[in-house]
Amino acid sequence: MRTDFKQLLLLAGDTLGLYLALFLSLAIRFQRDPRPELWNNHWPTFTLVFFLWLAVFYVSGLYDLRKAKNNLWFLGTFVSSLFVNLLLTVGFFYILNIQQLSPKTILLIFTGLYLLIFALWRLTAHFLLSTTAFRNRLIFLGTSEEANELINTFHNSPQLGYETVAILNTNSETKAAFSEIIILNDTTNLLQFIKDKKIDTLILVSNDLKEKIGNLLYEAILSRLNIFSLDTFYENITHRVPLSALSQGWFLENLKDPEKNAYETIKRWVDIALAILMLIPFGLCFIPVALFIKFTDKGLIFYKQTRVGRDGQNFFIYKFRSMIEDAEKNGPQFTTTNDVRITKVGKILRILRLDETPQAINILKNEMSFIGPRPERPEFVAELQKRMPFYNARHLVKPGITGWAQANYKYTDSLEGNLIKLQYDLFYIKNRSLLLDALTILKTFNAIVRRKKK
Repeated sequence: MRTDFKQLLLLAGDTLGLYLALFLSLAIRFQRDPRPELWNNHWPTFTLVFFLWLAVFYVSGLYDLRKAKNNLWFLGTFVSSLFVNLLLTVGFFYILNIQQLSPKTILLIFTGLYLLIFALWRLTAHFLLSTTAFRNRLIFLGTSEEANELINTFHNSPQLGYETVAILNTNSETKAAFSEIIILNDTTNLLQFIKDKKIDTLILVSNDLKEKIGNLLYEAILSRLNIFSLDTFYENITHRVPLSALSQGWFLENLKDPEKNAYETIKRWVDIALAILMLIPFGLCFIPVALFIKFTDKGLIFYKQTRVGRDGQNFFIYKFRSMIEDAEKNGPQFTTTNDVRITKVGKILRILRLDETPQAINILKNEMSFIGPRPERPEFVAELQKRMPFYNARHLVKPGITGWAQANYKYTDSLEGNLIKLQYDLFYIKNRSLLLDALTILKTFNAIVRRKKK
């Protein structure tokens, strides 16, 4: 069962639960069968509310299968999301006054019922997703760092629905990371082994094995087994591009700009609209932010800094200043978690992302986009390029205020962390679309909320 299908299954169950809770709420409130008049008067408006609820659930991470566990974190996240949804729904009905509905009692009954329905549904769904009956049984044909990463992930997160049964390694003796995994050192009777162990998915890790097991792969196709290359499978699971896949051929095959022309045109108009909207909070917060910066630190309100943009062209990025005046007197350096150079006002600005609002100017100047890889400084780019040969591929698109890497990964000042961010950036560049941009925005909100709670 594919990961995206499992997420859709959770979404479908949550949606059905919302409508069931509404139906039961109407029946309890009015003590009669709510069909058809009561139901027809309520369900269209509540559908808009339900869309909002599901969006909040997504932003809160309730559809992240790695977190789909029956534990206190999940319960706490759901309860807090439910509280936020209740406040938004009250505003929806009583501020906007949609269709003159004032469902005070219905909302209370509905919230209580949905709390019960959601809990029962998710407890059951999470349990089933973690059982072997709902797992794909895998064999990795070859070994690599990325394959080992996936094996560890599946072992620690069984709710993802994958179980590693065996690893084929014909080059040398190796030990399994976990005792339940079988290590095969030759291809003798491999197809029969796959049938006996009821393996349904083959992951081709090593291209060197293609010639050795070509007949087996052909037989596997005829047997309707799932066959994936490690690169494709790794992307589907992690939403990152595996480093082992990167080559000049990969870039020629996957990063073809002409195929994105229509998307780029639409995105540019969306960027302009969002930049104009960004000018509103920028204008509203300008005076108080300027006063706070001046009174607490007595330095410049704004700062501009050289960053590397599309096609490697340098430009000036604009921000409200959030660090002390001489933050880089010892030379350029990465921002770190709990960086002592960040001022008290700067911490608040960064949490609320208000320090980024002046970048609306960069968007209107067509130097940046709302969504894209975060622009780095030339000094850091030069160093990272030496250590990561394909780092400059990030510059194939305009940099963004937020990006897929920022939405999925933490701040980092290490080579390993920047490698992971590069993988996310390349995934975005390869798969960029309006849908992925929308998901990036939602995940960014989720990341902001998580950081506020810490």
